[in-house]
Amino acid sequence: MSMPDFPTYMQPKLDGYNISFEDNRLESKVESGHKKTRGRSCRTYKTIKLNFYCCKDHLIQFEDWYKNETLFGAKRFCFIDPCTSKAEIARFTEMPSMSPVSDLCLEEWEVSISVEVECFAENN
Repeated sequence: MSMPDFPTYMQPKLDGYNISFEDNRLESKVESGHKKTRGRSCRTYKTIKLNFYCCKDHLIQFEDWYKNETLFGAKRFCFIDPCTSKAEIARFTEMPSMSPVSDLCLEEWEVSISVEVECFAENN
């Protein structure tokens, strides 16, 4: 069974794009001098929050993908980071929120998501 891909018809808008990294530092006090800082592990996570604007038909397709392909966000999926264009394995950290762009029209929608992506430290 293959991993689902994030829908390509959902085009991100970078106006709400935000990345935050999990704190992976472990600090130890020493008798004299500065604290010793090291990584807890070679792996950590970054959270990416971003918005999409879509038409009503794409919203219906996205809802179907979210329910059936990711099992309401329980399964991981392949996600292309819009900043780096790198394919990442991601999972939803919260349910997507969907709202109409205008009170007068239900044809255009804004979808906000928050995904968690695993990061590995590279030793050079």
